[in-house]
Amino acid sequence: MRDREQLEALIKTFEVKDSSDDRAGAKNVGLIGGDIGRVIKDLPPLLAAENVVDTFRNPESVQGFVELAKQVSTVRLEIGSARGTFALAMGEKHPNELFLASEVRGAHCKAILSKRDRRGLKNLHVMLGDVRIQLPGLLSNGPIMDEIYILFPDPWWKKKHWKRRLFQPGFLEFLATALKPGGTLILKTDVEPYREEVERLGRECKLYEQWPEDKTKDFLEEMPHTRREKELSEANLGIYGLIFTRLDKPTPISSTNQDSETS
Repeated sequence: MRDREQLEALIKTFEVKDSSDDRAGAKNVGLIGGDIGRVIKDLPPLLAAENVVDTFRNPESVQGFVELAKQVSTVRLEIGSARGTFALAMGEKHPNELFLASEVRGAHCKAILSKRDRRGLKNLHVMLGDVRIQLPGLLSNGPIMDEIYILFPDPWWKKKHWKRRLFQPGFLEFLATALKPGGTLILKTDVEPYREEVERLGRECKLYEQWPEDKTKDFLEEMPHTRREKELSEANLGIYGLIFTRLDKPTPISSTNQDSETS
């Protein structure tokens, strides 16, 4: 575990004031990996394991996952699962529901698969690769996710890397194609201005309603902790969260109320 001084060094000043101008004309950016053409060109090798989803190269894995999704009450997706601390905990906590762990690093995916198999978790699936090319292939019949988790995403501090930030204009709209109406999008971060930036993007999107602070706090406290969160808690450093509900219809600008409570 990293100590407080090491963690504080990672929580740098988050700059967003000029980023919108740089992002306005950008194309195919906003998710880990930069340009999507390069991502497709440099696809990682297929994972050789059971319950692996690869929508770009393995249609059978898509069909299998979608069929399983029809049989359970809740389908969850985590974008950026690292070595799977949260995904594994959720798989154990909800054995009769379906969890998809998405991660761009092959070594981390293999670590999740190894731990999953040792624990005998049949409900945990793993998807290796950029969600821009992997996620749409699961959605031919509409959104299938009830909950989407994004926990401690990389802030990409340097200005030249802003285009790689997960939360950009258009990203929430992209997630809305996967999230069922009434479904929830959950964010945790250790960078408070990042939370504020996501909150701003949520207000602009109009496809979501933000949860009130007290309800958000209660939900987040019940979640299993990631490795990163355990480090932050032990170092007594801040953790900031947001939860959005996917609306059935976009909220008109004139009636938007970010303090409204979801049903």
